[in-house]
Amino acid sequence: MRDDRRYNFRWLSGILMLLLLLTGCSKSSESNENDEPQPGKPVLKIYVFSPDRPIVTRGDNGEVDASEAENKINNIHVWVYETGTDNLIGHISLNNVDITEAGKEVTMELDDTYANKESKPNVDVYVAANVTSSNCGLSFDAKTTNTQLDGALIKEGYFGVTNLISTVPGDGLPMSGVLKNKPVMGNNKVYRVQDGETSGKLANVRLVRAVSKIRFVASKSSTNPDVVTVNSIVLNGDVLPKEEYLFLTNAYDLAATPKWRVGTSYVVQKTLVSNVTEVATNNSPASYSWDGSMSGQQYETKIQNGIDAGELSDLGTFYLRESDKALKGTINYTIEHTEKNNDVTTIHNNPEIPNYAMVADGDFSRNHTWIVYAYFVSSGDLIIGMVEVKDMTNSENATQIVYNW
Repeated sequence: MRDDRRYNFRWLSGILMLLLLLTGCSKSSESNENDEPQPGKPVLKIYVFSPDRPIVTRGDNGEVDASEAENKINNIHVWVYETGTDNLIGHISLNNVDITEAGKEVTMELDDTYANKESKPNVDVYVAANVTSSNCGLSFDAKTTNTQLDGALIKEGYFGVTNLISTVPGDGLPMSGVLKNKPVMGNNKVYRVQDGETSGKLANVRLVRAVSKIRFVASKSSTNPDVVTVNSIVLNGDVLPKEEYLFLTNAYDLAATPKWRVGTSYVVQKTLVSNVTEVATNNSPASYSWDGSMSGQQYETKIQNGIDAGELSDLGTFYLRESDKALKGTINYTIEHTEKNNDVTTIHNNPEIPNYAMVADGDFSRNHTWIVYAYFVSSGDLIIGMVEVKDMTNSENATQIVYNW
């Protein structure tokens, strides 16, 4: 009896052991099956480049290097459409993207309809960076159409004269880039946008800041006893668009027609600076004028050093929408001239209104800056020297063009 029980126990133990082994094999087999590499979806790779480094006009609080803030990309949207249609191939949205001048490869899973086409149609690529409802009045998502992108306008209250922007917003400066009618090449389910079908050169979307900036600086000769006070700086009406297109295809090709796409209409006359400022003095105001050979950064550094030393007055820096017109306006100031005659002092307080103006229409285009330096030496009006900081590769007017910010 005792032997039968031992036999039964051994038999039962064997059955249990067999079941455990079978279960283990089953789990192992299932695990191995799931660990097998799965075929990936086809992808499209797009190369996005940040704007050129800006020249440092000032820190947001007068001390911090603002170039990082002006170049920072907090978020981007990328859309790819078939050229000539509204067929969306893909969309991605990324936050806190580290895109440098060396570029960044952005990978997008391809739309199955497009991926399965043997002969792939050309594509249009749109990239928007730092474009939000709070800094542009625009909101985008995966359902945004190419028609909506082409017609997107930076609204009136953003980077215009209704709400003057003198520091980089928390969302960053808006940037955009667009490529039209580019072929897609590649194999093994990895495709890239090309510059040409046979060139093999990878196309890249170069982001461009959708705004420009203008800075006003002034000083007076310390050898002149007159007191010079800037009362206000006014921007003329009908020179700055109320709204501005975000995407400007061919906007940077000088041969393109038209070169600019104006939004709805133009703003009325606007006071940019209203605080009364007695301008700083120095021994040689003319020495702070651009010498015709300094780069934009060299000149800006010279200006900033003069401000830091108390020899120049920084009247204001503003980010504005670009314009197809020549920006122009007035610097309203007074000169208190003292005359002593037989111990009688007479103060002449004469308002003066000189003009400042850009050289040509469209000189205040996006991603540019303009420095207006006004100074008073001995008599007469303020001397106004204007330096337009433009594309560094464009040297058709060397007396005005300095550097691309």
